[in-house]
Amino acid sequence: MAHTASQDIIIIGRNIAGLGAAYALGKAGYSSLIIGPETRLYGGFQLAPNGFSALEALGLRQNIDAGALAVNAIQLKSLERAETLAEISHDDTLPYAGISRQHILDCLLAAVKNLPVTMMDSHLKALDLGRGSAQNRLLLETGDIISAPLLVGADGPAGLCRSAITGYQPEQAASDYLAMRAEIPASTLAKSFSNPVCQLWLGSGSHFVCYPFTHQGQSLVNAVYCMKRSALSSGASEAIQQTFSRHPVLSSFADNNIVWQETDLPDCESLPVWQRGGLTLIGDAAHQMPPHLAQGAGQVFEDIACLSECLTQAPPEQALRDMARIRSHDVTAIMQKARQSGSVMRLDGLSARMRNNFIKMAGGGFVEDWLRSVWYGPKR
Repeated sequence: MAHTASQDIIIIGRNIAGLGAAYALGKAGYSSLIIGPETRLYGGFQLAPNGFSALEALGLRQNIDAGALAVNAIQLKSLERAETLAEISHDDTLPYAGISRQHILDCLLAAVKNLPVTMMDSHLKALDLGRGSAQNRLLLETGDIISAPLLVGADGPAGLCRSAITGYQPEQAASDYLAMRAEIPASTLAKSFSNPVCQLWLGSGSHFVCYPFTHQGQSLVNAVYCMKRSALSSGASEAIQQTFSRHPVLSSFADNNIVWQETDLPDCESLPVWQRGGLTLIGDAAHQMPPHLAQGAGQVFEDIACLSECLTQAPPEQALRDMARIRSHDVTAIMQKARQSGSVMRLDGLSARMRNNFIKMAGGGFVEDWLRSVWYGPKR
């Protein structure tokens, strides 16, 4: 039977951002309710030094490290010529790894288990932000109405929380660029793809990324092929066959047994304002990060670490406000750099050949300098 209840802090979204926010609040002594269905995640993340630094600050690194596979280098390669253009080498002072998305989620679920965090397996149907002293009200698919003075929106870029901030629900139109993603058992690929290396293959109007990770003891390779829709003469699966089947190095990715998942890559943006009334956004509800700098997970962890730090200096209402102010500024610069990187990866024809020649001449040091501000963040 539907009923009305009241909470202090409600988090919308039972995902990495939502669980991370609950962890930061719970560690500071504040209880929260997470609303959202149980989530199962596919594939892997690349986690760079800034992500590991955030995990260290949160006290979560040890558990997540247990499922991380260190990546010793990033290799930039020419898709057409099958040659290495440049390499960025990592060592113990520059942690970089491939990690199962589900492993990260499982670690966060374990981390909140002994904290004052409860969960409700339900979808949010409507959201009413209170005016003045009125509380925010949430209508669930069960018909229940729950109110709270503070809401944390972690329901993603297409969620109701983002539209409550912006005032509109964006249309889900097909983007000009798409990604084909696959989680592939390493044993089915050439042995070189099990090496602890992230490979970025730069083509003409397309690029391909692959790196190893593990999940539940299985060695896997996360593979993502990105291309322009306008370049497709047939379906995306056929484009993969055309690209890989005769390639001297990547032919094993043309195996018909590999299941590729098609995903739109929209023109991502970070909102300039993450807060309205008692609602504060976090994670990709506030900043849908383009994949071109492998910062999807890293920037979420930086949000959570920032919130955790703010909670040591102020109660939740002020801490959420401070986190939104600090992170909205920082993420804007990362977003800009990610979009610039995507533009470079999408070059085609003569421009693509000139890009590859430049990278080959400039070397890995140039690319590492480009990434340095992302990996080590702003100095305050």
